Amino acid sequence: MFVEISNPYSYPVSNEFIKRLMRKINRYLKIYRKNKISVALVDNKTIKRINKLYRRKNEVTSILSFSEKDNNKKFIVKEDENYFGEIIIAYPELKRKAYQNKMAVKEQLKKLLIHGLLHLAGYDHLRKEEARRMERLEAIINKTVI
Repeated sequence: MFVEISNPYSYPVSNEFIKRLMRKINRYLKIYRKNKISVALVDNKTIKRINKLYRRKNEVTSILSFSEKDNNKKFIVKEDENYFGEIIIAYPELKRKAYQNKMAVKEQLKKLLIHGLLHLAGYDHLRKEEARRMERLEAIINKTVI
């Protein structure tokens, strides 16, 4: 798996930490290894604008995932058959959630990356049963992937 990271605000996150974590999650999910994934760390204003534009929700969220397989292909600009999708994380919101959940920023980032990669792999939480299945898988991966 190739992981491209964009961190235009220079948030204090190790690119190697993200890449290593994404590869471990990928191994657990057994996703085709040549997939390319983009991870972007943005501010709250940026994620709110993207959320409003593509999901019609005028609010800050911790994470957005755009899969190559989504109907919303207008966001995906990559024209590479191995491109899997994009995960966008609002770093200030990530920090707020970490503090709220009394956990380290790296742990919260791990949870969000697992959540985002599951979305790219086709999991969702729109219905209760889907949400329960996705939450169970997130918990298992979170315990397994160190």
